[in-house]
Amino acid sequence: MTCCSCTSRVIIVLFNVIFLIVGLALAIGGGLLRWNSQPLMSLMGEKMSSQTSPDQMKVAVQGLLEWLAPFALGIFISGIIIIVLCIIGLIGAICNSRLILVIYLILHGLLVIAEIIVVIIYATRPTLMLEPAKGLLWQTAINYVSENSTDKDSVMMNVMMFSLNCCGVDNGTVFDNAPNFQRERTYNGVTITLRYPVPCCKFDSSSQPQGGCPVSFTTANSNIAYGCWTAVTNNVDNYGHILLYISIAVIALQVILEIAAIVVICTEK
Repeated sequence: MTCCSCTSRVIIVLFNVIFLIVGLALAIGGGLLRWNSQPLMSLMGEKMSSQTSPDQMKVAVQGLLEWLAPFALGIFISGIIIIVLCIIGLIGAICNSRLILVIYLILHGLLVIAEIIVVIIYATRPTLMLEPAKGLLWQTAINYVSENSTDKDSVMMNVMMFSLNCCGVDNGTVFDNAPNFQRERTYNGVTITLRYPVPCCKFDSSSQPQGGCPVSFTTANSNIAYGCWTAVTNNVDNYGHILLYISIAVIALQVILEIAAIVVICTEK
């Protein structure tokens, strides 16, 4: 066994152990997000306890889990793929099997190519993968009833507008086309006709509407000009760049693994 081959096998074992741990974390995290609502319930409850009831929070979490189901399932499947691939690599390196390492090299190469394609797509059009979610958000806003309604669409919009300090989709005008929106409301003893939902108001520290909202909505006392889609994409941008850099670093490590596997395959008889 040559020195290069021995070093390459150590690299394969070490990196695959690290990636195996990452794969387990992704599989567990994706599985929890897909099939267990309690962690998300606790996370959202800390932020929204003053604005929503436990029943509303439960409905919101269930709706959000439905939205995130494809994403969560993708994370879970990615974790499983990484686990299987790492096990193949570990077996090939530890048992010094050229056949298994060739299989590992091919499968790992396909994974790297897929990752590079995803990174390029995200780097050039970061919101492309979120576009289907915008349609879901628009439909949810169109089905809105009121801040007190217990239907899934209303609760989800309320939670989103409260937590992200936003209104509607691109802005609050989407509610002009909401046929079930209950606009007539008695507020402080006065009957008013709402153009926008009450959660579009800006709230003070005691969760009370500011500056005459909702009697009169302005850009100063409400979020009517700041859509929830903008809020979502801004949050994605904030964390997406970090994820992009991490992905590039991971791909670089995977290329090193590919080179190490090639060295072992070419030097071992």
